[in-house]
Amino acid sequence: MWRSAVGAANLEVELRNFLIHNADTELRNPAAALLGWLARAAERAAAPGPRPVLGCAECASGWLPDDPETGMPRPCPTCKPHRYVS
Repeated sequence: MWRSAVGAANLEVELRNFLIHNADTELRNPAAALLGWLARAAERAAAPGPRPVLGCAECASGWLPDDPETGMPRPCPTCKPHRYVS
């Protein structure tokens, strides 16, 4: 179901972004919120125009390996500087 909702967008990247974005938010209906997030991601992926290229020599699709202490994903400061949390 989730793969069909995300369309051409990257499901893993969108799930991580959703979790990070909503880490401190109590959602009334998390499944509905996630479906809305994925629907918007699918719309962005289907829109014509250039796509951002994520990933550099330090990361995979804009993500560094999970933090060994917390287990949380870490956005790459080079590819996703707007999401970087030190």
